[in-house]
Amino acid sequence: MKKEFSSSLSWNSAAVAGLVMAIATIILDYLPTLVLAIGIKGFIGSFLVFLVKIAKIAACIYVFKVLIDRFNGTVKTDYARLQRYGLKIALFSFILVAGFSLVQILVINPEMMTQMIQEVQNTYQNLMDSNTLAEMEKMISKLPVITFFSSLIYCYLWGWILSTTFARRLFPVNTFGERPGNDENPDNDIQ
Repeated sequence: MKKEFSSSLSWNSAAVAGLVMAIATIILDYLPTLVLAIGIKGFIGSFLVFLVKIAKIAACIYVFKVLIDRFNGTVKTDYARLQRYGLKIALFSFILVAGFSLVQILVINPEMMTQMIQEVQNTYQNLMDSNTLAEMEKMISKLPVITFFSSLIYCYLWGWILSTTFARRLFPVNTFGERPGNDENPDNDIQ
């Protein structure tokens, strides 16, 4: 028996789902570093990192789909409410993921960002003049803020795309251009 939709139920469920999504995203973000930690170099190492990143994206999409399907299976909802529920998951998830990335840069591993900037400077040293190198040095102090907001935007855009996609899959448009409600959609019976 499905529960009746309420705003508080939606927000509470989205908060828990956002926490699950954030934890999954943070854990999956560290998978490519395992390949690098093993010490595999060259083309094979780069190819393995690429495969792990693709698997990370697929796993995040799958977790989001499971969370949307779970809510749709337990609560009477429609297209608009399910799509907004997905956006709420994205909201809670991106706050946690962006916050964790900020904490990682400032507290857990502060020298990581400096190492990355130095690698870029060493790689493109011949192509940059002294003014560009000086501006890069000034930018290091602003990188945590840039990383925080870019993570916010990146996660929210993914959440918007996925919530819209999965809501449309669960509530397709009929011949007359209308979306049926949860009770009217025969393909939507998840028991």
